[in-house]
Amino acid sequence: MNKLIAKKYAKAIMESGEDAVVSQRLEVLKAIGDALIDADVKEFITSPLIEKGKKAELLLNALEGGQDSVISNLITLMTEKGRLDLIPDLVAIITFERKKASNRFEGTIYSNETLSDGTVKKLEASLEKYSGATIALDQVATEQDELKVEVEDLGIELSFSRDKVKRALIDHIQKAL
Repeated sequence: MNKLIAKKYAKAIMESGEDAVVSQRLEVLKAIGDALIDADVKEFITSPLIEKGKKAELLLNALEGGQDSVISNLITLMTEKGRLDLIPDLVAIITFERKKASNRFEGTIYSNETLSDGTVKKLEASLEKYSGATIALDQVATEQDELKVEVEDLGIELSFSRDKVKRALIDHIQKAL
């Protein structure tokens, strides 16, 4: 239910201006969402003992300088409705929708070896062909003896492990005998 409500707020923000303005608003919302990770801030936001007006006032004062009327109205409305805790969901939805609109996504390669640029480009090209989207991959070193590729926003996860291949080969040989 909360995701549906957050989607309505996200749609309003995405339609509230041009791309550059929406980007600025998204950055402000990210900052608020990051602040909500702190347990004390989250407790303050969700506490029924604190007046809604004080919550909105505190957040709006914290945004002083980079404040615009759309963000002010959004914070005020979300405070009145008791939905400030939806801001991280709102940020995630807007970020995903912007990626989807531009058809550009990021993914991660987890490997214990650094792959060459050519190999990374081939992986990107294969994923682009499969998904129809432009994908940029970053590499992250791990201790595990496997290669794993994730594009979380598209739900793509590929994994290749030497142990799995070895087990599958042994099983196949045993079945053949």
